[in-house]
Amino acid sequence: MRIKYFIMFQLLLIFISGCSNSESDTEKGDFINTTFSGYIVKKEIGRVLVTNYIADSENKSEAIWVITSMELDIGDRISVEFDGGLETSNPAQGKAKKIGVTHDEQQNEKSKKEAIVKAINECKDMDVPVIKTIDYNITENKWAVVLFDSKKNFEEKEITIDLSVLHNSVSEKKR
Repeated sequence: MRIKYFIMFQLLLIFISGCSNSESDTEKGDFINTTFSGYIVKKEIGRVLVTNYIADSENKSEAIWVITSMELDIGDRISVEFDGGLETSNPAQGKAKKIGVTHDEQQNEKSKKEAIVKAINECKDMDVPVIKTIDYNITENKWAVVLFDSKKNFEEKEITIDLSVLHNSVSEKKR
């Protein structure tokens, strides 16, 4: 009879320890944050895809579908505070509680946004485009946008947007 109680006690301990979680999801390093910032790279009804390049990370990027009714555009750099947790799908998904659009005071935001839109349009084959860098050459009046697809391969593409010719001169260079 004591062996029966001993085995039941052991099983109960295993069950209880299996259900407890000593670390929260954020302590384990899982991708569950309450805030996130990055560039909008895709737009659908009721949601936008926001990606962020992370230089010193194994994954190199983060991507979240942000559910929102706010009117946002591709190329906007935003900061999102989420309402509750995130679904850890790939890309993750979460409902926005608060969204702020970030502006770079040193650069012309309109032309920067236009360059991002044109670069993303040139890379329509990318499932989850991530903007690695975006630089403006003032003497040549050109933007250089380096992107990669975090879903397929990490091959980088550099898209040069010539603003002096406006809509006609877009060149692509593989890195």
